[in-house]
Amino acid sequence: PYALRRPLALTRCVVDRAGEHRRDDRWLADAWADDRTRVLVIADGAAPMANGRLVLVSPAEVPDGERFLLGVDNDGIAYFAVAHAGPHPDARAVGLRRASLSLDDRDGGLLVHAIALANWHATHSHCSRCGAPTKVAEAGHLRRCPDDGSEHHPRTDPVIIVLVVDDADRCLLGRHPAWPEGRYSTLAGFVEPG
Repeated sequence: PYALRRPLALTRCVVDRAGEHRRDDRWLADAWADDRTRVLVIADGAAPMANGRLVLVSPAEVPDGERFLLGVDNDGIAYFAVAHAGPHPDARAVGLRRASLSLDDRDGGLLVHAIALANWHATHSHCSRCGAPTKVAEAGHLRRCPDDGSEHHPRTDPVIIVLVVDDADRCLLGRHPAWPEGRYSTLAGFVEPG
């Protein structure tokens, strides 16, 4: 019964995450070597944008960093992210909140996936059992401890997003004082375990 005037930012992704390829080292190597493959370079939670689109580069153009498979589109083009340590090498890099205002479904989905993986890797580089440094596995969707063999997956946070409406079909929206003019949000929050 509620029609939105503009689609919700970053809620859809048109790229298949290709989970079946994450353990296939041959497929991953072939995809990385493919001229059509596109890579998103992430650093400090930011990615480069130009003209309202993400700047995607070839594998030959990326700086050093941990590599993550983001998926494959309907045309068979593979998308990866590389998490670069240190400041972003591209001056056009912007954060997720700023980028979300203009990205289409493909770019929005890629950016959210890439930043979520990069943030997880940055904060979970050691085994929670024994403290040893872990290694990236399964195309960036797993960290494995070489000492005790334990596997560590990205965490999933249960959250709620609600739209509060009244009998007159008006909705309650929130607005942070630091946001640009005209930006509002539905209400959201984390749910405690159990």
